[in-house]
Amino acid sequence: LGPHQIKYALARGHKVSIFTRGKTKPNVNVAVFNKVEHLIGDREHNLSALENRKWDVVIDNSCHRVEWAQKTAELLKDNCGLYLFTSSTGVYYPYLDADYKEDAKLVLATPEGVNEEEKMEYDYGVMKSNSENEVKKYFGSDRTIVVRPTYMFGPADKTNRFIYWPVRLSKGGETMVPGKAEDPVQYIDVRDVAEWMIRLIEDKNTSTFNAVGPNNETNIHSFVAEASK
Repeated sequence: LGPHQIKYALARGHKVSIFTRGKTKPNVNVAVFNKVEHLIGDREHNLSALENRKWDVVIDNSCHRVEWAQKTAELLKDNCGLYLFTSSTGVYYPYLDADYKEDAKLVLATPEGVNEEEKMEYDYGVMKSNSENEVKKYFGSDRTIVVRPTYMFGPADKTNRFIYWPVRLSKGGETMVPGKAEDPVQYIDVRDVAEWMIRLIEDKNTSTFNAVGPNNETNIHSFVAEASK
């Protein structure tokens, strides 16, 4: 997500600072990597590179612990105008509905008695939900943008979750398809999410948004039919 946001932001005339551990170089949009300010640190132990600096907005893509969101928001609350937090549709787990609105009840605690796989899903959603709340606690709703993407695919995606299907289906033959025919399918191109986020910031559109596609309702069978073309 980050490299696509950076490329689009630079193309629109913005100046960008990135905060990373300095250990990994991007494998996409490499040409823009040297056109940004590089700040080195660690969200767990070292935020010193962010101290005593001012920015118009902070984009938080990498939060994997509630404490990270809390520390960053507290540190930057007086030095940044807006905080865009990249959350997840995982905040709605266990997905008992197919039409979640942004004001739906969020999962805020992992229930007891769930299996290991369910616990992993719950824990992730709980982390994102509580992180959203931490950001709003320090920045307030009037200075916070929350975006909840579904599964993103596109350049630099290493998960193989989406591209598996057109590659496999292009080979022909019988293909095992999960779920029931009417099970809904949602996904979105990472470049669409990245560019939309930058425009939300430019418009100061402080609210909470689900970032899901496609535009039309799709079930697993119609998805497979389309991906096989």
